[in-house]
Amino acid sequence: MFFVQHNFDGSYAHKAEGWDYLLGAIEGSSYLKLPNLLNWFSADIAYHNIHHLSERIPNYNLQACHNANIHLLANSKSLTLRDIPDCFKFILWDAASDSLQSIKLLQQQEIPFSKVAN
Repeated sequence: MFFVQHNFDGSYAHKAEGWDYLLGAIEGSSYLKLPNLLNWFSADIAYHNIHHLSERIPNYNLQACHNANIHLLANSKSLTLRDIPDCFKFILWDAASDSLQSIKLLQQQEIPFSKVAN
């Protein structure tokens, strides 16, 4: 679950220099819409964006905090269980665009792997 909550199309990713804490929390992590039972078993970690804004919020208050601040989360990605398989595509870091890319996109651009690895 932690992987998919950071690796999705359009996820905020940036090198250390110039990293924006708020953008990283809001646009670099997601809200994973889960059934109530799964939220309970996962200690409400589905509210990952709120957790990244303040890791001191106890897990039993994450949902209430999310709901109270929903107006501030317009740029936060919401995912569902159906979205999870697509998240596994975004595993490559493209330093030139400060973004996560899929292998398929890399192959379409025909960039030599040695350039990506450097």
